[in-house]
Amino acid sequence: MDKEILDLLTEMNKEMKSMKSEMHSRFDTIETKLEVLGASLN
Repeated sequence: MDKEILDLLTEMNKEMKSMKSEMHSRFDTIETKLEVLGASLN
């Protein structure tokens, strides 16, 4: 039982790290687009 819980927590940790990486990538894309937009307004 404890092994199963540990395995589930380990898998959740991996998924959270993956999600964090994906979110950083998406925000970087948004930031770049906003910078381009801001530069075009000046």
